[in-house]
Parts: sequence; structure tokens; C-alpha cells
Amino acid sequence: MYKTQAADTTIEAEKIWFELIGKMPIETRIMQHHRSSIQSQQIWWDLFKQQHNNLTNKQLKIEYIKLKLGEQYCSINKLIDKDFMIVSEIDLAVTLGEILDNLNIPYYLGGGLASSFWGERRQTEDADIAVILEPEKVQQLIAALATEFYVSEVAIDDAMRGSTNTFNVIHIASVIKADIYPIKQSNDFDLSAMSRRKQVQLFSTNKLIYIVSPEDIILQKLRWYKIADNYSQKQWRDVLGVLKARRKILDFDYLRLWSNYLKLTPELEKAFDETNLT
Repeated sequence: MYKTQAADTTIEAEKIWFELIGKMPIETRIMQHHRSSIQSQQIWWDLFKQQHNNLTNKQLKIEYIKLKLGEQYCSINKLIDKDFMIVSEIDLAVTLGEILDNLNIPYYLGGGLASSFWGERRQTEDADIAVILEPEKVQQLIAALATEFYVSEVAIDDAMRGSTNTFNVIHIASVIKADIYPIKQSNDFDLSAMSRRKQVQLFSTNKLIYIVSPEDIILQKLRWYKIADNYSQKQWRDVLGVLKARRKILDFDYLRLWSNYLKLTPELEKAFDETNLT
């Protein structure tokens, strides 16, 4: 049975809304999200400054870092010495994408940003990027990130050895964080997702970015939903939003094939039922 994203929305109104989203080019959705992110950050930053109007710019940056990242980052000179700059998560992803492209490191943007572009937009404070990072490229990547980002070499080493599944990079000026997920060569699904990534040209410029396909973000979100014991409503709502908005272009054979492989068939069928796709 079809379920709306919000209790106060009628089924008819929501279907019309998602149909309009589905007709929008992905480039338009990215531009909308970019504008919304910049506007909301500007409003938030102005309020933050008003609440701390007795602080110097450096002290203000320290308080901001404490709020966004935690007190343990407030002693990192590289972060606090740079004046604050408002940057969207999309700007950050584009910058990282250019660095990765220059180093011939395959990547795609996933997570909440990708599901917002393909489906229902929601606020997210970081960027999730999957990469195929060969060991011989690690030091090249660290050197390329050094100018604009803070990164822990220990964290990268842990992720490359498999002790963790991700490492963070932090944009020095904006303090926006990106989570980088190295893909293992043994992970057939993640390699399939990388092979199906979509290249998008942004903002009527020559800037390009790779984004995970709508099918693969659905499967990834279902996987995270299941890991959370089918409890994360954020992940579930993201899944339903992409299904509703992109139903006319989705490869359902691919979704069923990989949901079976990933043991996600019950979750996928439930999502189909709540979006009238059964």
C-alpha cells in the first residue's frame, strides 16, 4: 500500500510532486540543492556570529569547529588559522572529484547527497565518496589534499588495512567533512556500482562530477537500513524518495538481481509495496 513521505501530505499531491522531480534533469536537482545549502549556511552563520559577537574571527572559528567536529579538533592549527568560508557540500565534492580525477582514482558521490539528487532532498552536513584507492596512490592523494584539506594519515592507513571502512577529510576553510570509502576489490556489488556511476556536468560550466546511479543508491540505502535492524527511518525515506521520483527510469531487473545477492529482497519488496511498484 502506497505510503506518503509525510503524514500531512495527500497521496495525489505527493505523486504529482515526485512526478515533477522525476522530470527534472539531475543537473537541476544538484543546482537546487547547492543554492539551498548556501542559503541555509549563510543564515546559520549570521546567527552564530550574533550569538558570539564578542569573539575574534579566530575564536569564532574555534567555537564553530567545536560545535561541528568536536573539541579534539580545536587544537589543530591548520583548521583554526584559516578564515571561515561558506562552501556547500557539493562544492566540496566537486573539489575532491577534481583531485581524484587528476590522480586517476575512480570515485563516485553517494550517501545523502546522491539520494537527495535522485529523490527527495534533505539536509546533510557532509559528503560520502566511494573510491578505488590503490596503495601506491595513497601518498599522492595525501599530497594533493594538503593545500585545502586536513587529513589523518593514520586514519587512511587504518581504512586501507581494513581496520575501518572509511576515513575523513576536512575542508580547512569551511570545516565541512567528507567521508571517503575505499572499495575492496573483493566486493562485487561496490565494483558494479562504480562501473555504473553517472558523470554529470554542473552549473553550466566545465565542472564534472561522478554520482552513484539511482539503482545503486537504493541498494546501498537498503543495506544501511538493514544494518540498523530496519530502524533507520532516514535511510528508508531516502529509498522511497528515489523509487518514487525515478520509477520511470529504474532498472528493476538490476535491483532484483543485486537485492537477492545482498540478501535484501524482503526490504526491496517492502519498498516496492509502499511505492506501488509491486
